[in-house]
Amino acid sequence: NWFTAPRAVTQVDECSIAPLRNDSILANCRTANNMRAQVTFSLPQGLPSSLDWRSDLPDPNCQGSIIRVSGDEATNSSIFFLSNNNSTTQRANLTVRSSIDDGCTWDAGVLVWSKNSGYSQLVHIHDDKSTSRLSSSFILGLLFERGHNVSDPSAYHDDISFLNISYYSSSSSAAAVEIIERR
Repeated sequence: NWFTAPRAVTQVDECSIAPLRNDSILANCRTANNMRAQVTFSLPQGLPSSLDWRSDLPDPNCQGSIIRVSGDEATNSSIFFLSNNNSTTQRANLTVRSSIDDGCTWDAGVLVWSKNSGYSQLVHIHDDKSTSRLSSSFILGLLFERGHNVSDPSAYHDDISFLNISYYSSSSSAAAVEIIERR
């Protein structure tokens, strides 16, 4: 059943959501405070947690994307991915980060576009079965507004670009992200 909840969260907008393993929903949102904010909504009531201001996730007040990819079924693990502009001053430095603890902590991420960039959207394309020695290996897609004129910070949407990204990790090494195709 659908219902309208009272307005629960202020000071954020353009949130991207992903399900948590405990059937709650994690929202990662843009703010006007040069950082991302996160809030968890518990189900079925939809009640929010307090707003978690994330100084470790700089952001120039621009939409970002969060997705959850299921990992090892035996351990019920998941990996979250976040794309956003890693800057407090301009829409630039588009970065993809990962979290293995339901968004509580995020790695430093991988810079995928250093010039101007705007809105972005991540998608899990498929699991990468070509690397059986790895415990987690995924192909992600990233669609984003891409700018080419670095001298004009307002030029962050000259075109729309799509990247294929390979993410892989094993129990014996740190995670790695590799851009495998640009369009």
